[in-house]
Amino acid sequence: MKYIIFFLSLTTLYSADLYLQNVKPIIKEILNQHVEFKEITPLIMKRAFRLYIYRFDPQQTYLTTEEIKPFLTRSEEEWNQVTQRFLKEDYSDFRLLQETIFNATLRAQDWRKSIKKCLIETPMNQLISYSKEKQKSIKEVFDKNESDCVLWFVDYCNEQKLEDPTREEKEKALHFYEKIKLRKEEVYLSTSDKDFSCQILKSVIASLDAHSAF
Repeated sequence: MKYIIFFLSLTTLYSADLYLQNVKPIIKEILNQHVEFKEITPLIMKRAFRLYIYRFDPQQTYLTTEEIKPFLTRSEEEWNQVTQRFLKEDYSDFRLLQETIFNATLRAQDWRKSIKKCLIETPMNQLISYSKEKQKSIKEVFDKNESDCVLWFVDYCNEQKLEDPTREEKEKALHFYEKIKLRKEEVYLSTSDKDFSCQILKSVIASLDAHSAF
């Protein structure tokens, strides 16, 4: 898609100094190239917030329904206000979402410590698959974290042909699992304006494409 290619060239240009003040001019240039949208609308904002959340938590292992709700169930008037703030370069709505994601990430990291400890102590033949129900509460999100960890571990052991892994092999595998998670979480734990600006741009620009905006 033409505007995505254009976005990639712009981000390369701005990569050394991509900050919040760059968000508006970059989006303006993208809109100038776009066929359907020529300005930011409440519809684009709705899509952008949904995409921001989905890109962070596609498997629903971090955020609860109650944490997501304030960002997705606004009235038309509220979406108009969000849009107007965005147009005035007030990114406080995105900032609040980022803070929610930041706290959910730290919570998940804390959970993984106890999950991994329990997994190491559990015999292989007792590890079972967990259901993947849509999360509604803290407990269900915790269960999804547990499920994700256990299922990954079982698949890893199968791939490595570890029928009865030793404690050392379990610890090594789970260390690798943690590195995978931390690599993904790193950008959402960043407090730099550069990373925050990039997340906003990715979500807003992707929202211009109806196929990637649900």
